[in-house]
Amino acid sequence: MLKNKNFLFLLFGQSAANIGDTLYIISVISAIYNLTHSVIASSIVPTVITCAMVIASFMSPLFTNKLKLNHILVSTQLIKAVFLAGLLFYIKNGFVKQNIFGLFVIISIIAFSDGFAQPVSQSILPHYAADNDLVKSNSILNTSFQILGIGGWAAFYSYSPLLGSYYLFARESQ
Repeated sequence: MLKNKNFLFLLFGQSAANIGDTLYIISVISAIYNLTHSVIASSIVPTVITCAMVIASFMSPLFTNKLKLNHILVSTQLIKAVFLAGLLFYIKNGFVKQNIFGLFVIISIIAFSDGFAQPVSQSILPHYAADNDLVKSNSILNTSFQILGIGGWAAFYSYSPLLGSYYLFARESQ
């Protein structure tokens, strides 16, 4: 299982994506708080992300039955990367100050595309692990994602007051 390159690509690719997601979410929350000075506006970020991911998770079977799992995973991660770059552009150029709603639209699209990752990762795992290693492979994936999630939130939130969203989000415009 740990010698299977496809499993390792899935493990390390999704782990890197999860670390990036944590940094991006914390940065967006910090940026919105710094912009609005509103805890309510900041708390809308995880709510919007969760809702978009739940909708995508419900919709994922419509695509997984018709398309290859690898293609879905790669496509949705590419869409996510494009919109993350768009989010950076949106914040760096000060558009967020003129239209905060646009920021929520962008993070909804990012979260929607990311919402396919978990069910597809779980669905693709039997193709990468032997039947006798499936439970072990699933445990390794889930344990690493949980550890990185908890550790990432703790680490990034510890550093965010020191750096501020200015540095966390590639020097957002003042």
